[in-house]
Amino acid sequence: MQVIHGDLATRNVLVFKNYVVKITDFGLSRNLYTYAAYTQKNQVPLPWAWMALESLRSMTFSSETDIWSFGVTVWEIYSMGQTPYAGTAWTADFANQVEAGQRLTRPTLASDLV
Repeated sequence: MQVIHGDLATRNVLVFKNYVVKITDFGLSRNLYTYAAYTQKNQVPLPWAWMALESLRSMTFSSETDIWSFGVTVWEIYSMGQTPYAGTAWTADFANQVEAGQRLTRPTLASDLV
């Protein structure tokens, strides 16, 4: 099954023996066979620090926005579990900052190849 996860982050990744990785928490997910993208209409808490710009602006989620969240998840792993944008509170201006080019800095453990 192909899904739009909508909440990819290290808190939703389990690692088992032999480094088998499983993604959990499909509460915000949608089936890709039904939706190419979807717009979140419910007033639920959303993981804004992991969200792509289009999700921040219009609450639209897609495979592409999951790829952005995957990048933030990789950042979490290489930063040894730090919270993305720690110390930054959610404001409407956060989306403007991302649009203007604000990005997470490369963690020390991440090589240029990552």
